[in-house]
Amino acid sequence: MARLESKEKDIYQIISIVIATEIKDKAITGVTITGCKLTKDMSFATVYYTVMGKDEKKQKVETALKRARGFIKKRIADEVPLRKIPELLFEYDHSLEAGNRIELLLRNIKD
Repeated sequence: MARLESKEKDIYQIISIVIATEIKDKAITGVTITGCKLTKDMSFATVYYTVMGKDEKKQKVETALKRARGFIKKRIADEVPLRKIPELLFEYDHSLEAGNRIELLLRNIKD
């Protein structure tokens, strides 16, 4: 289990750096990678991300991340020692929005 978590952390860090510094696609600006979860056989990695903006911005980011998938996989292959590089699945992380909504509700209850 520790090996899986270690690889998740490695992949998370590589993707965060690649998105912040190497990808030139303007649609990906403002994206924050919030987590990475590997399947037990390490064949798939679900990469969680968030971006501020309307639904239209979120859709553009999702499309741009799918376009950049091959480049990101190559960078992972260069940096993380794995027999097989996992397929990347990008999923929007709703936890920030949910947390903000709960905080707003709690504030409203206080008032």
